[in-house]
Amino acid sequence: MIGFRGASRYYDPRYQDGFLLECQAMRQAREVMGLTNIKLMIPFCRTVAEGEKVLAVMEQAGLRRGQHGLEVYVMCEIPSNVVLAEDFARIFFRNAIAVGLPSLTVKGISEIDRGVDQISVSLDSGRVIVKSTGQEFFASPLPEKMREIINAGGIDGILKDLAKG
Repeated sequence: MIGFRGASRYYDPRYQDGFLLECQAMRQAREVMGLTNIKLMIPFCRTVAEGEKVLAVMEQAGLRRGQHGLEVYVMCEIPSNVVLAEDFARIFFRNAIAVGLPSLTVKGISEIDRGVDQISVSLDSGRVIVKSTGQEFFASPLPEKMREIINAGGIDGILKDLAKG
């Protein structure tokens, strides 16, 4: 399943019905339940064309980026996301590119099929454990300042704290 994950499965005919159900659930949550703070993230998006295909399927399902405040992010997990950052930003304009720090800093972690395995991550120690197998990965712990930003809920949280005081 490793080659059939993330963005590529969302527009593939073998999974498109499943993705349309996911989109329907997101519309239900946002439009019926009023949970408009839900943001959608496209994982493991290899190319800009792949991102465009996913956004087109989402539009068919009634989820249009920017409509009713819908924000769609792309997860920055692979080298092409960094090399083509400006191009990815074009199709995810006014939204975000989310940097998956553990994915970028833990050697070998991208080989795990995230659709199956659950992991436990310690950002303080850099230890990552695959719960189903006990397999361990190690990375440098995140710097203290970065952990402060995460614990504050992001840069917005840091700025709000600075404004208060």
